[in-house]
Amino acid sequence: MFHTHRRHLAPKVTARIVDSRTPSYETEFHAHDEYMVLMPRSGGMVVRVREEQSAFRINAACMALVAPGVEHATAATRPQQQHLALYVDRAFVEDCAKRLVGLVGVDGVAGVGEPEGTTTAPPAPPACGVWRMSPSLVQMLRLREELAGVDGAHRDSPRMQATERLIAAECITTALTTANALPAHRGRDALLIYEIVAYLEAHMAEQLTVDDVAAQFLLSRRHFTRLFRERTGHSMIEFLNGKRLERAQLLLQDPRTSVMDAALLVGFETPSYFARLYRAKFGRPPSRR
Repeated sequence: MFHTHRRHLAPKVTARIVDSRTPSYETEFHAHDEYMVLMPRSGGMVVRVREEQSAFRINAACMALVAPGVEHATAATRPQQQHLALYVDRAFVEDCAKRLVGLVGVDGVAGVGEPEGTTTAPPAPPACGVWRMSPSLVQMLRLREELAGVDGAHRDSPRMQATERLIAAECITTALTTANALPAHRGRDALLIYEIVAYLEAHMAEQLTVDDVAAQFLLSRRHFTRLFRERTGHSMIEFLNGKRLERAQLLLQDPRTSVMDAALLVGFETPSYFARLYRAKFGRPPSRR
């Protein structure tokens, strides 16, 4: 059983990410003094909330937010896992909320476009929830991984701290401005396919296999392939290649992008295979405009 702490932020630190690769990760019920955003990177996570007596699963296309003081327990769905736990100071969350309604960080100040003497109450995140990761958040997490490779153990470097604050702001903004998927998250095939498609679009440049993607979404290969074909009318590879070809077509509108570059950027390792699929889909060979 992994032991976690109630407080994770040092004084004057507004956001911090903890990268966990602990095998067979599992915690007992606990609460934090800060907001926590849980983001699986490899494998899935199960989050249980004591007050609601409920549990929900998240995968690499989603993030889960738990508010301060909410007792919860988390566990990885497979022995080998990686996840990020982002801890965010309450004042930082309040500031993000105020900025969204045009406030300047002081209670009682009218929002932009509002008459003098009126105020807008800043929104507050729910006690817990699940959201799809925004494309901006996916890119920020990749940037953080690159910085970690450059800075090594220097996780307190100014660049890393600034990046983690940006990630925190994007997570909180997403939680405040988009629908919480938690009420419909359990057992809804339509939402699951929506998340799978979002994952495929975000990771199309990688060499994805059916087994890998099924594992990300905590499904057996058989269940995954059946569900995906029922909902989309295609196998995962057919669907993924279609999305790759559409992206390549857009890339080739830039005269600076070669056919080889377009193929590699969308995940095709063999140019001849890319050219054959491109001709079959669009009726002409790939070429720069």
